[in-house]
Amino acid sequence: MHGQGNDGLERGKVSYISSQNVYVKFESTENIEIGDTLFLNKNGTMVPALVVNNKSSISCVCTPITTSRINVSDEIIFRIKEPDKSQIDQQRSLQRDS
Repeated sequence: MHGQGNDGLERGKVSYISSQNVYVKFESTENIEIGDTLFLNKNGTMVPALVVNNKSSISCVCTPITTSRINVSDEIIFRIKEPDKSQIDQQRSLQRDS
């Protein structure tokens, strides 16, 4: 199982495919939110592949959004969002004021 790298990506694996959903297992889904897009790596290109519908602490239930074939054990990639600069500035301001 792959985890979070220093490259801002979290890697998981397809664990199960049903007629309507794809299940992806990660070490942790802490940074993933419902509605996020997960990607397939196709020949070095990040292809949007899945949208997260539901999640547990280590797994996501997703809907496919690609015509590319998805198989059990395929590596799935989540791009960790960079914190919004305005939110960071706001938090710093609140910390100074308290």
